[in-house]
Amino acid sequence: VDEGGKLLFHVCRFEPKTFAQRAPDGSWKVRGIRQVPYRLPEIVEAIAEEKTVFIVEGEKDADRLARWNVQATCNAGGAGKWRPEFAELFRGANVVVVPDNDAAGRNHAQMVCSSLAEVASRVRYLALPGLPDKGDVSNWVSSGGTPEAFHALVERAPNWMPSIESKFGGMRWESIGVTVLGNSYLWAVEDVIPMCEITLVFG
Repeated sequence: VDEGGKLLFHVCRFEPKTFAQRAPDGSWKVRGIRQVPYRLPEIVEAIAEEKTVFIVEGEKDADRLARWNVQATCNAGGAGKWRPEFAELFRGANVVVVPDNDAAGRNHAQMVCSSLAEVASRVRYLALPGLPDKGDVSNWVSSGGTPEAFHALVERAPNWMPSIESKFGGMRWESIGVTVLGNSYLWAVEDVIPMCEITLVFG
């Protein structure tokens, strides 16, 4: 639906897990119909109230977070289908982007973050820990994730920075604990000096 709740198109799911878009009149021809993010009225309201909004990869995940009173959205079509014109809808927003745990999901999340970087007031990237390959928000919730744990992870989520690929396999400092050890460090000084690891302090 659009900002005022007017129906624009349906996203229909068929088994085994295929999707198609349908116009309000039942036609499968949606060319020329305005595309908007899912749950747009709720997102617009949340941004106006300066609440954090979340961008996930699928409608199921957005609905799952909505049950926790977390305002979440996605684009139709899944990974790689984010449209540049969506960014303006998030002007001034505090956004957290949550990728699915696969290459397509991470690339999609990077695309979304990059699109929002110039218009949102803050963009964070939250890779949920412990996901299986191709896992998503719904998998994380089903495996025991709670609203309290989710919000704790959000508080620790880093601000998004453009990814720089190193041909030597180098990594950004803030990504080491997440991607290598799954946030499993024991800290001598939290988020600064890990226990039982080599630490370099310089000035």
